[in-house]
Amino acid sequence: METIDKPVEPCAGSHSDLAKSGHSRRVCLLPVGQEYLAVELGFLCEVIKVKEITTVPGMPPVLAGVTTCRGAVVPLVDLRLLLDWSSPTAPRYAVVMRQGKVRFGILTGDVPEIQTIQRGDVPEESCGESSNDRPLLTDFVNVTGRKCRRLDLSALLATIESLPTRPAIGSG
Repeated sequence: METIDKPVEPCAGSHSDLAKSGHSRRVCLLPVGQEYLAVELGFLCEVIKVKEITTVPGMPPVLAGVTTCRGAVVPLVDLRLLLDWSSPTAPRYAVVMRQGKVRFGILTGDVPEIQTIQRGDVPEESCGESSNDRPLLTDFVNVTGRKCRRLDLSALLATIESLPTRPAIGSG
C-alpha cells in the first residue's frame, strides 16, 4: 500500500471531466461488499485497522458507531447497509476521509488499493450517468480490468444526514 506523506488537495470536477481531459488521476479503490468504489485520493487521510467500534444511540443505522484515530473521535459509515450490499467478511479497516471540514471513516473488509486512472479508463457513455436510486454512486471507471463506480462523498454525507435515527434504548 502507498503511504501518503502530505495531504493532497482533491482534484476539482468529476470523472466525466477526466474523460474530456488528457490528465490522469489517482484514486483509492474501496472494497465494499463484492464491489469496488473509487474515491479521488485527495480525500483520503489514512487507513486504520479498527480495533473497537463504540455504538452511539440515536445515530442512523448506516453509522456503525465511532472509533478513535490519533486521539480524535471518527464516525464510521457502513456503506454495505446504505447500498444494501452483502459481504462475506466483516469490516476490519476504516478508510478515513475528509470532505470539507467533516472527517469520517468508511468501513471496509480489506485494505484499499491506490490506482491511477487515465482518460481511456472512463467509458464515454458513462460520463454524467448516475443511478437515480443510488445518487451517491456516479460515473463508471475501469481500473485494472474492474468496472468501478465513483463514490460522491458530498452526496454520501447528504444522504446520511437525511436518514432517520435509531430510537434510543428504553424509549417508547
